[in-house]
Amino acid sequence: MVTARVDHLFSSTHNGSFVYQLGRQNNLRQFGGGNRLAEAFQGKARNSDAISYSDTYVFTPRLVNQIRTQYSRLAPAVQAQGRNKPVVLITINDSLEAGDPARHSGTLVAGSSTTSASSRREDRFQFQEVLSFIREEHSLKFGLDAHWIRSTFSDLSDASGTFNFASAGDFLAGTPSRFRQNFQTSSTQQNSYGGFFVQDEWRLRQNLMLSFGLRYERESIIRDGNNFGPRFSIAFDPFSSGKTVFRFGFGGFYSRVLLRTVDDFTLGTKQLFFDTNALRDPLTGALLSADQRRAFIASHLQFPATLQPDAPWFRSSAC
Repeated sequence: MVTARVDHLFSSTHNGSFVYQLGRQNNLRQFGGGNRLAEAFQGKARNSDAISYSDTYVFTPRLVNQIRTQYSRLAPAVQAQGRNKPVVLITINDSLEAGDPARHSGTLVAGSSTTSASSRREDRFQFQEVLSFIREEHSLKFGLDAHWIRSTFSDLSDASGTFNFASAGDFLAGTPSRFRQNFQTSSTQQNSYGGFFVQDEWRLRQNLMLSFGLRYERESIIRDGNNFGPRFSIAFDPFSSGKTVFRFGFGGFYSRVLLRTVDDFTLGTKQLFFDTNALRDPLTGALLSADQRRAFIASHLQFPATLQPDAPWFRSSAC
């Protein structure tokens, strides 16, 4: 994390601060998951950048205004090297007898694909303003908060196509045993958030203070306008010494929509996944046998070319 800050005093009643934050995360201790060797060993990595400006202006000793704006960007730190090339998985068995304890088998990964199971990019702009006013025993605050967010989530698993070969010989012969590919894997969401609040801190006595207010919030991505959140708290110093204070408070709070949840729902309604292991016989409804799947691949696909979604038989075969 790198942070740079510049403070400037415009006058005795006006000052501003400019802040830039650069974040680079590379968590090599976290298991990222996935069915690719590169996915299993790669930790979560992302880039984040934020630039903000805050401004404070003192109109009078009793009236102060604060403004803060910020733009931030979140992006994955790792890009796919394979681009649109398919992944090739080859089953390798050694020549030892089946009962030999030294016998091993494994999967050889040929080619490359996106080395992360998912990707998320986000751009966010935020504006906040708080106006504070003091009058006798009351300290009033009025404020507003606005966010504009654009988020794009991509499910990268099998997005470039994956060919399985039962042996090295099948790979050399160009006869896959299985093929799968994911389509329509991206979801872009835009959300505008707005909220405002009013709050009053009322000092009833030197050792007793009440704080109460109301906040209202609303988002554009969902239709929910009943978001009023009352707040109340009390602070009491029974001995007027400042050493012992009893505090009590309650309030209503609303969580903002998780855009990833919306992305999951959106992808679930439009995403298409093709897998030859899920193909069924149109007459009997039974899953195709291994030989039937090989025949289907040989007649509809030609390794290393992947599937085109405009194929006439694709829609009826995809999940």
